[in-house]
Amino acid sequence: MQQINVAGTFRGEVLDRGIGTSTNGYPQLVLQVRAEEQYDEDAKVWSTCEPMETTGYLTLVGGSGKATRSAQQAMKAFGWDGATWSDLQTKEDLADHVQFRMKEDTYNDRVSIKLDWIDAYDANPSRSVGKLDPGALKALDSKWAGALKAIGGGPKPKSAPVAPKAPVQADPTTTPTPAPTPGPTVGGTSDTPTKPARPSKPKPLAPAVTGMTKDEAWAQYQPAAEATGKTEKEISNIWTDAVRACGGDAAVTDWSVPLARMMDALKTTEE
Repeated sequence: MQQINVAGTFRGEVLDRGIGTSTNGYPQLVLQVRAEEQYDEDAKVWSTCEPMETTGYLTLVGGSGKATRSAQQAMKAFGWDGATWSDLQTKEDLADHVQFRMKEDTYNDRVSIKLDWIDAYDANPSRSVGKLDPGALKALDSKWAGALKAIGGGPKPKSAPVAPKAPVQADPTTTPTPAPTPGPTVGGTSDTPTKPARPSKPKPLAPAVTGMTKDEAWAQYQPAAEATGKTEKEISNIWTDAVRACGGDAAVTDWSVPLARMMDALKTTEE
């Protein structure tokens, strides 16, 4: 049967599913599906398409040892309870139809179409920005407070409003002191010599503040990149491109800047 060779959102039958391991030894879902419908992004409708098949590989655990978004989507798509990997492979009462997304992937200058995302069969296919709830956002701020401090100093404390000063009332019983009378001048100038103002010395420039180190940036970037299921080559390429965009190793004094580029690149490729 014809293989899916275009990017887009599809839904159809699950022909086979199993559990394997990635090149780094992490559990991954191997999924063979047949597309029966394709979603029209412009018309916002599903349309019957010519039957096409594909096999996808979704990493279920990342470098941090935590479940990936693909694992969470597998629970949603199949009705899997997440108890054991063997259930995901062998349980017969899991959903046999799913929705899935195909996207372009470039590796070694070669473009291919791969399965990138799965969802419940009747899920909303319209792409939207994934957002955390307020509680999760607060937890994220706390967890990555060090990175925020390196970028912009972290959350700013709220200052208490300054109360306006009350006007000073004059004492009516006090006789005002007259202003001093200038002394006689000679030749249009005061007879009291005026000391010339001393030129101010320029303040020395503060030394440049170095933020996050290279090792700290790698410690955050590596598990996040592995959690997306990327190969070692892809992980290395994203790192190299981000550092090059910041002027190279020698020019980087705060590694939180290239780290932010790497994280943005991971989000873009994951979506």
